[in-house]
This record gives sequence, C-alpha cells and structure tokens, in this order.
Amino acid sequence: MTNAQQKIETPFNEEFCTQLEYRICQELEKSTDPELKGFWCDGVSWFPTENQLTKKNVNDKRRIETKAWIGKTGQTEFKATVHFGKKAS
Repeated sequence: MTNAQQKIETPFNEEFCTQLEYRICQELEKSTDPELKGFWCDGVSWFPTENQLTKKNVNDKRRIETKAWIGKTGQTEFKATVHFGKKAS
C-alpha cells in the first residue's frame, strides 16, 4: 500500500465535529433569515466513509461528505460537506 492509499491521522474526529456543531449553532442564532429562526444543530457525524480519510482523497477532492442534524428540533438529517483548503494535508 502506498502512502497515498494509507489512512492518515485525521483531525476530522469527534472533537472537531463537536466544535463544528457549536459553531453551526452560533451561526444559526445570529442569522437574520426568518426561516432559520429557532434552528439549532444537534450534531455532526465524524464517521465519513473510510476512503474519504485517505491522503489521496483529501488532496484530490478537498472535502469530506458527512451528515449533520439541524432544525427546530435539531433532528432533521442533512448532508454536510466540509471543504478543505489547499494546505489541508
């Protein structure tokens, strides 16, 4: 297996997703969009498919697709995409 195929140590983990959840809540609270009034985030999954956490995927795609639970009850499941910058790896 080459280095590009190996799973890399990832900062995309439970701690990162918890911080992302709190940040989403803060941004929703500040929103002036009346349709988002009362929305909050109840979590972001830190379990993307395994191939998304390879060095090759991070370099090539520059994103991880996962899910987040957002809404007035915090239970509506949404597709969430985390985009990485050029220096992500």
